[in-house]
Amino acid sequence: MADLYQPEEDMYILSEVVHKYIYGYPWHLPDGTISRPLTWMDEGFLEPHGTAVWVDDMFMGTAVLVEWAKLTGDGEHLEYAGQQVKRMTEYLYRAEHEDGLLHHGYNFWTDDLSCCKWGRGNGWAFIAV
Repeated sequence: MADLYQPEEDMYILSEVVHKYIYGYPWHLPDGTISRPLTWMDEGFLEPHGTAVWVDDMFMGTAVLVEWAKLTGDGEHLEYAGQQVKRMTEYLYRAEHEDGLLHHGYNFWTDDLSCCKWGRGNGWAFIAV
């Protein structure tokens, strides 16, 4: 069982994830925020290009970057993760709602928030912070 862990191979896989799927991801908003395709079918939205910011991405991508920064000793990855959390919060939070919760998604091009504040998504955001 101990032979399953191979540090060199794991570092290679993590490096590929960071460079291809975070930094190299094809969709970023003009300010650099990671985005994904928008598909709110119940609300009539379907756009096959990266226009949406999703609350769960606040944790999904940034946790990998934080770990990568720790393993490589390169603080730039940590700074980038922090910038992503900050930007995503700016898109998904509205002070006038007064409950402190983030919306599930945001459409950058139309400036629309999704209908709801997703509990599990807010949990992901809390862990990211």
